[in-house]
Order: sequence, then C-alpha cells, then structure tokens
Amino acid sequence: METNIDAAHEILSDFLKVWDDKQLRTLKLEDYVAVGRKDTFVQYVETKTKPLGSIGGMDSSKFGIWERENPTEKPARYTNVGKYSWPRRLPFTNAQETFAAIKAELFFVIAAAREGNFSAIDRPGILVDFFKWKVAYLYSNERLIPVFSRDVLAGIARGHGLTGNLKKLPVSVIQQAMMAGKPFDMNIYQYAGHLLDIYPPARKRKGNQDDTGSGGRRNTRKASTGKNTSSFTRKGIAPTIVTQEHNRLQEILRARLVAEYGEDVVLMEHNYVDLKVIKPSGNVLYEVKSSAYASDCVEEALGQVLRYAFHHGQGEEDAVEWSLSSPANTRPTVAMLSILPLLLASCRFISATSSLKKSSPMRLTGLLPLDYWLIRQ
Repeated sequence: METNIDAAHEILSDFLKVWDDKQLRTLKLEDYVAVGRKDTFVQYVETKTKPLGSIGGMDSSKFGIWERENPTEKPARYTNVGKYSWPRRLPFTNAQETFAAIKAELFFVIAAAREGNFSAIDRPGILVDFFKWKVAYLYSNERLIPVFSRDVLAGIARGHGLTGNLKKLPVSVIQQAMMAGKPFDMNIYQYAGHLLDIYPPARKRKGNQDDTGSGGRRNTRKASTGKNTSSFTRKGIAPTIVTQEHNRLQEILRARLVAEYGEDVVLMEHNYVDLKVIKPSGNVLYEVKSSAYASDCVEEALGQVLRYAFHHGQGEEDAVEWSLSSPANTRPTVAMLSILPLLLASCRFISATSSLKKSSPMRLTGLLPLDYWLIRQ
C-alpha cells in the first residue's frame, strides 16, 4: 500500500487521465480485457493502480469476461465462445452481448461512486465485489477507503462493532464504519495500511507477528537517516480531479448566493477569494474546498484564512462580519482571524438531496468557530 499522499495522487491522476469519460464512452471489449496487453482497463485497475489497493489473488473471472490465453482450452463452469469466457450464470450467448452488460454496470458503479451513492453499488450484478469496489474507489474522489478483500473487510467490520454475517454485510456499511473511524492525522492510504496491519489477510496471519504479538505486519517504523533532496517532476492530482471539482462546487455555490442576494453583490475570485457577498454590515467571504473529508477541508483552508487576515490588516480587504461569535476566551492570535466569517463548502456528499445545508459550528481545538456548509446535489 502506497501511503505517501503525493505518490498515491500521481498514480490515481495517471489512471483518471487515461480512463476519463471520453475513453470510457468509447470503451471496446479489446480495450477492456486482452491477452498480452498492459494498457487495458482491467490491467490499470488491477496492476497499474495496485499500490493504491490490491485486488490480486483471484482469477480473471472477477472481470466478468476475459480472453483465454489458449483459445482451445474451454474451462468448465464457464461459457466459452471463441477466445472469450464468462460465468455460466450469465444469460448471454456471445462476447459482445456480455461486454455490453458489463460496460453498463461499470457506468452505473462509476456514476454512483462519483455521486457518493455508495449503497447503490451493493446491488447484485455481474461484477464481483472485489473488482467493482476497486473501480468505485478509483472514481470516488478518495471518499472510499481502498481495502477490498472480503476477508479483511469482515475483520474490520468485527473490529468496528458490526454484527451479523460479516462476510455478507454490504460493503457500503463497512465503508461507512471505516470512514467514520478515520483519524484526522491520516490520509486514506495511511489509514488503509493501518487497517491492514490490524486486520491482515488470512494468509498473512500465521507466523507473522508485530511488536505487540498480534498478527499482521510490523506497525512501527525506523527513524530515517536522511531525505532525498534531488529535484523531480510531480504530476499531481489537482489538474485532473480537484480543480475541476472545486470549480463545479464554486459555480453551484455562486448560483445559490446570487439567487439569495442578487448578482450585483456576489463576486467570484475577487482578491483571490473564491466567493464574496457584499453586505451593508460588511463582506462575507466564502472559501470552497473539494477534499473528501471535512477535516481535510478545514486543514487546507487555514493557510488561506491567515492570508485573508493579513490582507485585512494591511487594509487590502474590506471589513467583514463574523457569522458566529468567537468564544469569550479566544486567544489573541485567533481573535485576529475572527473578523473573517469563513464558510467552508465541502464536496462530501451525505445524501442525494439537492440543498445547501448549514451545519453546526465547527470548533478547531475549541478556539476557532467556523460555519460549515455542505453542498448537496
């Protein structure tokens, strides 16, 4: 599991650049799966993005359809037509018909993942959970934890207090439990690695003890003797995912502010502020963040809060009103920031309801009250 966020983002960005909407719409069977090709969709999902979560350990039937390396071999329990095979339970008589159904299911899973409608992905279909939840994660804007093994997920479910037949529990339920338990100071890849340490696959449990004597990999790390200081080119994820998502959210919020206050008093990107509403009592600044987790949105916004406060102190920004009062014991350094009503807009989709909902004030270490808004579609 790749736990370095920049390296993980580069791998994910490369995948999403290759398999964007245009490429998916024109996806053909030979581009989905093919013997000897390393650039097919399934190769990207299983191999090229393996550092983001493994789906190894199962044969090619997990893809729904596959090309046999030896066309003359006809494996039992499968429908074999020409060089392709697929599960006999599927009612299709030829490869193209089978692939058309698989492609439709892929589109459904990707759309549900993008919308945050994760429970819809649980519905039975052609693709096995192992594969379709890896696809869902890749298109979820990192709102799913990249752990896919049913064996491991059952252990995680048990550890989070879930009951019942854990190996048949909907994956979305286990994902929700994992997301709710994600520590503030871990990205999703560090958290997935942490979970795999605590709940390793069955094949790794025997004879593999960590420092505490429990099964799993060593949950400690030796001190570093130095860092690589050489320059390198980082592709990053922002140009392909985050920026577009940020812009989309910004436009949604702008439209709703214009509807409420009028177009003449709503400014976008004025003094580099995402959105500003000019009010007689003072301006209100809105900062949009597109990270998958509310805690990440707040963390990413803090530097901009400081910048806004600096410009205000230099007389470069109009006086603003604070939408929520600061606590009476606010420290001086935070009091300087309390002149700015920061309203964070997050892409964390809680439901499919179309609304803009204001949440309860968020307190950062009990010092800084922030209004937090959820943009829902």
